[in-house]
Amino acid sequence: MLGTCSLGVFLFLAFLGRMNSGLCFEDKECVSVAKDCCGCNAGGEAEAINKKLIEKHGNRRQKKCRGVACPQVISDHWSCFATPKCVRGRCKLVQKQ
Repeated sequence: MLGTCSLGVFLFLAFLGRMNSGLCFEDKECVSVAKDCCGCNAGGEAEAINKKLIEKHGNRRQKKCRGVACPQVISDHWSCFATPKCVRGRCKLVQKQ
């Protein structure tokens, strides 16, 4: 059983982990972004991340995808039409029904 001090440390570490790994507490923290080099407007797929990680995701994608040519086609992958939500503490895409 966690004591009061231990619980505080646990919650603080959970907060730091949320900032670093895209964990979430609420749906409003999650956004949909391109999963790989080519997003939904270029034949690709989407994924959900914590919105605090958008800049980091964009920078990593820019470095990784330099010189990659994407098709000029709108993707019909289900992820492109999904809603980003916080599911069990992680940002996930949920299919619209």
